[in-house]
Amino acid sequence: MIKIDLIILGNGFDIAHNLPTTYTDFRDFLERSQHHGFIDIFERFSLSAHQELWSQFEENLGKLDGTAIQDEAFHTRNEFNDGFDYDVGNDCHIISFLENKYYSDLSNLDEYVQQWVSEIDLHA
Repeated sequence: MIKIDLIILGNGFDIAHNLPTTYTDFRDFLERSQHHGFIDIFERFSLSAHQELWSQFEENLGKLDGTAIQDEAFHTRNEFNDGFDYDVGNDCHIISFLENKYYSDLSNLDEYVQQWVSEIDLHA
């Protein structure tokens, strides 16, 4: 006999069976797992406040504001320069570092979803 796993997503099947699979459950997982960087950056740059529904989260993934990320990197660079009297002309590496950090934190989404899904108790 062949064992087959069936995964049904996006139609309410999980919620109807009382599985903890709402976006809020995922966000709570991120909080518990100390993935605050992802939460902070996603919510800061997604043009929306805290999401409560997967559909809002998915929509906002497509609305991540690259210009806001660049502006934040420039602003942080300026704060750094003010604090250390650093020459603005030689600081492109600071902006690049900050942008890479923001995008790096966001790029971990697949890993976080896999971790979260593996922890869901299907028999609760």
